[in-house]
Amino acid sequence: LEEYISESKTPVIVSFWATYCVPCIEEIPYFEELVKKYEDRGVKLLLVSLDFEEFYPNKIRRFADKMKFSSPIVWLDETNADAYVNLGRLYQLRGQMKQAKKLYQIALSHIPEHPLALYNMGTLFDELDELDTAIEYYRRALVVPDAHYNLARIYEARGDELASLRHMRRYEQLIEYDRPRG
Repeated sequence: LEEYISESKTPVIVSFWATYCVPCIEEIPYFEELVKKYEDRGVKLLLVSLDFEEFYPNKIRRFADKMKFSSPIVWLDETNADAYVNLGRLYQLRGQMKQAKKLYQIALSHIPEHPLALYNMGTLFDELDELDTAIEYYRRALVVPDAHYNLARIYEARGDELASLRHMRRYEQLIEYDRPRG
């Protein structure tokens, strides 16, 4: 990635995205329009996928083809943070919160905005009734539909009806977007 950018003689727009990130996917066509608009200046777009290892390359390519993305795609494997998230989730499900937290922190040290690591940290603090901390993590994982669901639940319990409705509406939008269309 660094090599690609540093060797380019023209501007490069770098878009970090994933097949599970609705806002990321929605912005890509706008970036591609910009590239076309400024193609006389050599502007390029590089799509950097943060998807899970098992999605690369076939599922990511099929998804990009379906969405009609025309820009080059690379996969960012930052020491496989997903492995730490998955292992952390197993510990959390067993009630071993300290170990789970440590593994999520390792994942976040590799990819600070890893949506599932952030979401899982939110669930961990939610289970421990440390709701202010849970909210902080959920608010950083807003591409994960269940983060909105959990925020809606917490805000409803706190009597903040407006925030609860806003997050429940966003949860429903994200779920609807993920539903297969037939």
